Amino acid sequence: MTTLRFDNLILPAADFPKANPLPDIGGRKTEGLPVYSGFTVSSEDPERLAPGSGGARSTLPYQNLDNYNREKRTRGLQSIVLENDYIRAEFVPRLGGRLWSILDKVSGRELLHRNPVFQPANLAILNAWFSGGVEYNCGDIGHTVFTAAPLFVDVLEDEERGPVLRMYEYERIQGTVYQMDFYLPENSHFLMLRVCIHNPNDREVPMYWWSNISVDQRDDVRIIAPTDSYIGYNGQMDLSLKQYPDPDVVGVDPTYPANFKRSKEYFFYIPDEKRHYEAAVGGDGTGFIQTSTARQKGRKMFLWGTHPGGKRWQEYLSVKGSAYIEIQAGLGRSQMELVKMPAGSTFEWTEAYGAFAGDPKKIHGTWDEAKAEVEKQLECLISEEWLNREHEATKALSRKKGKTVLAGSPWGTLERLRRQKAGEADLPEHLCFECNDMTGTAQAMRELVTNGTFPEGSVDGGFMVDTRWLGMMRDCAGGNGKNSIGLHEHLGIAEYYNNNLSAAKAEWDKALELYSLQGQKPGLLTSYCLAVYNSDFDTDGKPSYDYFAEAVVNCPNVAPLAIKTGEKAISQYREADFIELSKSFTSEVLSNGRIMLQLAECYTACGDYDKAKELLLAGAAAADIREGETLLVELWYRIHEAIIRRDEGIPQPKWVNVSEYARMRGSASLSSVEGAIKYDDEMRKKAEELYPLPAALDFRMIV
Repeated sequence: MTTLRFDNLILPAADFPKANPLPDIGGRKTEGLPVYSGFTVSSEDPERLAPGSGGARSTLPYQNLDNYNREKRTRGLQSIVLENDYIRAEFVPRLGGRLWSILDKVSGRELLHRNPVFQPANLAILNAWFSGGVEYNCGDIGHTVFTAAPLFVDVLEDEERGPVLRMYEYERIQGTVYQMDFYLPENSHFLMLRVCIHNPNDREVPMYWWSNISVDQRDDVRIIAPTDSYIGYNGQMDLSLKQYPDPDVVGVDPTYPANFKRSKEYFFYIPDEKRHYEAAVGGDGTGFIQTSTARQKGRKMFLWGTHPGGKRWQEYLSVKGSAYIEIQAGLGRSQMELVKMPAGSTFEWTEAYGAFAGDPKKIHGTWDEAKAEVEKQLECLISEEWLNREHEATKALSRKKGKTVLAGSPWGTLERLRRQKAGEADLPEHLCFECNDMTGTAQAMRELVTNGTFPEGSVDGGFMVDTRWLGMMRDCAGGNGKNSIGLHEHLGIAEYYNNNLSAAKAEWDKALELYSLQGQKPGLLTSYCLAVYNSDFDTDGKPSYDYFAEAVVNCPNVAPLAIKTGEKAISQYREADFIELSKSFTSEVLSNGRIMLQLAECYTACGDYDKAKELLLAGAAAADIREGETLLVELWYRIHEAIIRRDEGIPQPKWVNVSEYARMRGSASLSSVEGAIKYDDEMRKKAEELYPLPAALDFRMIV
């Protein structure tokens, strides 16, 4: 018998990430250009967009989730368990519906990499991301905006398949809905997932989906997929097919992830006529396998590598000794491409997750032998014909209404209200999107769509930049809402996002005027947005740093604003000014890891190398270090190159900020910085010998 029940996942966990109050309006395009562009069609795959095209230029309307810590304490995360006699699957709906664990009860093996902790790090579209289990990414390229957000949860019952767990949300960048129906038939050894992505709009949208599956990394694990080629790409997004197993990897078998010192990824090219699957199998012939119907075309392998930086990343995301590989399955063939989704259409497919067992000699024989053995055993476990029949048989189930037990965000509710008022096609009727717990911006937008009014004070808690809301916001700003600071702030953000730049400035000026009439200094949104605009257009002939510094004076206790100001200071060689400004920061702002890192760079620029080193070791490594970011490494050695020169009486070169130095190091570009010396290879080697990089600062992706 299959059961569905609520449970509690108890583990050491950091705080849930908190939202950044600043809108992401820094990605401005030239006025008049659309948000999406470049719908170039591939001759081989007509539904595919050209590499690098179609993506959003901003994280708006979402708020970045960059306020988190590394202080873990024992917590309980509400989970949902689907279980029969063979499989136990556990989900965490509060964290994007993450499939946390699949236990094979027959063998007692955990099939996934089950992270023993919850620890966010800066790897997702909105910053906060965590490793382990299976993550479902829908919308724009990257780790989903719902990584650390709750989803709607419905439960329903199917006579043949038993209880069904449905999780879904309204995705605001594309204006689409995605839905995941999980079920575990009584006698099944495989967890089933039926995915539906609905485009309820009268326009085509670019679409992205990848199911990212984490499995344990061991020396004997081989990744097997039905391919003889992979999709290679360069910095210009030129894609080409290359042979797999990769002949450029010399001396080791690249189908075993543990053979790689550095991080690596492969997008496996699977011909349409082949069955789509990917397996991770150990030396004894047992492991995990994922398969799907053909709509899910892509398969990928990602690994961190076994060098110190790769190991450090894995420990940073989990605990010492943790190691995982990701095998991923996507809607497109690679993650540089989006798929054209026609107006009013639904993309749907079925995935299956389960244990695998095969002949270890064949699994670890030649590449052709390994593929043949996996395909033979997979067909016995879950045949392709049965999977296709099951997908068709569950179509009616996927449109059946369930009972809502947990609510997600309020934005689907608001979109449904807007569509009803505008007489447009509804969101999928079988999905309720009922959310009565509205606060901040969501509450203000419900007031707007229902009554045509808006609260007078500043409003926080999200943004609305959809062009279909602009008319209502403009009408209100010219009438009932003309004295609403909050409306002028939010309308300005929406105008700016949609490249109506002068209109945006006019709205923020109105908000500024209202603050003045009320005898108040400008609030955070007005201060920040005007700093961005004035910085971009140099309205008063001042360096952009000065505009941001003025905003910090208005709002001195907001770490994200201080960080933006630090970025301007470093890029414009105003490090001394930022150090002076930081004396007005609260202790909470000063303890922010990114602020500590920025101040370390500023003290280095100003010649206080000991203070810079102190900050670097005191907590800058706890900053939101980004995958591939080399700033910690370059700053450590830049400090110690300077210390060596100081101690040996060698003149210091003209300062080049470390971010720029890291980018230009070893290139002729350095000569364009007046007075700066080119990269000194001998000095760098000396610094590396005398002052080895501490393991806590080593996040290098390459060796």
